Amino acid sequence: MSTGASTGSSRTTGAGGGQGTAKTAAVVLWVLVSGGLLYGVVQTVSRATQLFSG
Repeated sequence: MSTGASTGSSRTTGAGGGQGTAKTAAVVLWVLVSGGLLYGVVQTVSRATQLFSG
C-alpha cells in the first residue's frame, strides 16, 4: 500500500552552500526593489506638491 510519502528528494545540494547564496541574493534584490519603490514614492510626492502648490 502507498502512504503518499515521498521516498526521494530532488532538492538536495551536495555541500549545502547554495542556501546562503540564495538568501544573500534575495536580500540584495529586496533592498534594490524597496529602494526603487521608495525613490519613486518620494519623487511622486515631490512633484505632486510642486504641481498643487503653484
